[in-house]
Amino acid sequence: MRRVHPRYKEKWLERKKKLSLKLKKAEEQGNEDRVEYLERLIRVADRKLIS
Repeated sequence: MRRVHPRYKEKWLERKKKLSLKLKKAEEQGNEDRVEYLERLIRVADRKLIS
């Protein structure tokens, strides 16, 4: 497995935190399309953190 540069990891962790907050807000509002979109972006962030 490839090592991830600390700045790269930090950037994606911050993005994931922001996306998680937006996801929570979208779930409260009942916006299903937005929820699906944000979940997809969070999965991308997870992959970036792992690679």
